[in-house]
Amino acid sequence: MVWCPIGLSGGVIAREAMCVAGEYLESKIKHVPIDYDRTTEKISFLGEPDPKANIAGQRILLLDDTVHSGSTFWKSYQAVMELGPAEITSYSLVVRVGASILPNYFGLMIGDYDRAVFLKQAIPNNRLFSCGCVRKLADADQRRAKVVSGEDFVDKFSWGDLLYEMMTDSRRQTYVYERNGGIQAFVNFRIVPGDDVLIDALVTDKSCQGQGIAGNLMRWAETYARNHHCATVHLWAVDEKKDFYKKRGYEPCGQKRTLDDTTYHFMRKKLLYNLPDDHVHTMGA
Repeated sequence: MVWCPIGLSGGVIAREAMCVAGEYLESKIKHVPIDYDRTTEKISFLGEPDPKANIAGQRILLLDDTVHSGSTFWKSYQAVMELGPAEITSYSLVVRVGASILPNYFGLMIGDYDRAVFLKQAIPNNRLFSCGCVRKLADADQRRAKVVSGEDFVDKFSWGDLLYEMMTDSRRQTYVYERNGGIQAFVNFRIVPGDDVLIDALVTDKSCQGQGIAGNLMRWAETYARNHHCATVHLWAVDEKKDFYKKRGYEPCGQKRTLDDTTYHFMRKKLLYNLPDDHVHTMGA
């Protein structure tokens, strides 16, 4: 395995993690530090005249202490991907909720204007995916292959359509899951009146279905909702997906609609379990 800490702060995280890993793992891990020059906006691998020789075909752990906007983290991820690793897993101690890319594992998510102070040695750990990356849909994605689920009612959307929605409505977000150089799934959601989140689309490419990708993207949508002080997540589920959502804590609200021969059921999930039902807003009720 190869560890790639980003900058000085990533190096600190790597040293702390190595203290936990122990001597046995230490002998099996190679360190290839990453440096980002903010003047030239270029990524380099410190002390490595040929970084590809160490990274190609290897499992990589990308490390940082804080993901702010996500631009440096994303550039580092892309630079490592270009060298042909077998897989990339990433970790950051702190992630800002507005970051454009999310590490697979992180200790704490905070607001864009918050600061994190740790008073204990033990810190929490959160997981989205064991590898690959979750990030915001970007302009450059318009040139990439779209996700094809096999369902016409969602496959009709292009990346350009989703980017336009994000551009014209700051409450709307689209996050994609990318692995091995390809986008495998995406979730599209928005904050609606009443400070709830409505999931508009959850789509996995038919070549990757059944691997738990959609469930993990839903976890991110719910995490996003909590960090924006939302009490409830809503969605419209087609008939064959009702059980999928029920297993993840979503309850039917009694509303349904039929559009173009497809029946949709309105469902919700409470994120704040200490609130009584009469304090939980149901859209359209």
